[in-house]
Amino acid sequence: MKDFIAVARLVRTRGIKGELVAESLTSHPEQLPELKSVFLDKGATRHKINVARVWFHDGRPVFQFEGIPSMTEAEAWVGAEVQIPADERMQLEEGEYYFSDLIGCQVVRFVSEGVSGETIGVVKDVDEMPGRAMLVVVNTEREMLIPLVKAICREIDVNARIIRVDPPEGLLELAD
Repeated sequence: MKDFIAVARLVRTRGIKGELVAESLTSHPEQLPELKSVFLDKGATRHKINVARVWFHDGRPVFQFEGIPSMTEAEAWVGAEVQIPADERMQLEEGEYYFSDLIGCQVVRFVSEGVSGETIGVVKDVDEMPGRAMLVVVNTEREMLIPLVKAICREIDVNARIIRVDPPEGLLELAD
């Protein structure tokens, strides 16, 4: 698991008081206003900062940080990720996963309980599409999309970094 998790990306300034509009990168954006301190990561710079407040405007989170009182100072952080330590994430229900934990997992064909078949590839990304998420799986030959549904992704073990899938016939042959 990563040490830090990105929960938002700062996309532009708002107003003259140092406010920054963000793109939410979490499936639980309603928790962003609860943040007290975060890390702003912009390439080679990671800076811990206190959150003055977070609210939503037109469905997007707006951050105001302590120590960033003007639009000029806020502009320096446009493009930065808002991160929290991984151990501060919300605990999920059984069978729920953070997409960031799935990236890098090995995908293998499900044969039977605890037994894996052939290696299919590695999760490169997770795409959220209307109605369901798709695992973007790559191997040396190509990239493929595998629906992140219980009927196909039979076992997910983020600690062991493995996902056992039982794809319907022809799914793995489809072009992405």
